[in-house]
Amino acid sequence: MSSLGKPGCKNPPKGADAKRVVEGFRDLARADGRVASSIDRAFAPYASAAATLAGSADPIADPELRVRVAEAEQLIEQRTQVTRTLIADWTRLGEATSAYADQLEQAFLHGKKGACAAVD
Repeated sequence: MSSLGKPGCKNPPKGADAKRVVEGFRDLARADGRVASSIDRAFAPYASAAATLAGSADPIADPELRVRVAEAEQLIEQRTQVTRTLIADWTRLGEATSAYADQLEQAFLHGKKGACAAVD
């Protein structure tokens, strides 16, 4: 992204440069989506295991062991929530970057000055 610079309507890129900037942000949006998908795929087995473990402390007769298992369940649930939030954040980042690329296209390639507010 740093090679793309910060595009703006005060001195908009023209022609091939404008297309390069727009495509650069579209590539970035796709990369963000791939990151979210990769994390989701890598996390799927852990999410399944976490669901299987939920409530597994209840039938344990030893009170000390039951407490330890319940604590582990809580830690696993916290990790699950953090990972789901991370996936959602990467997904939103990709969507926002894609929307920004759409605004850049409108402003730079189609000359629509109304899109400049979102660009600048």
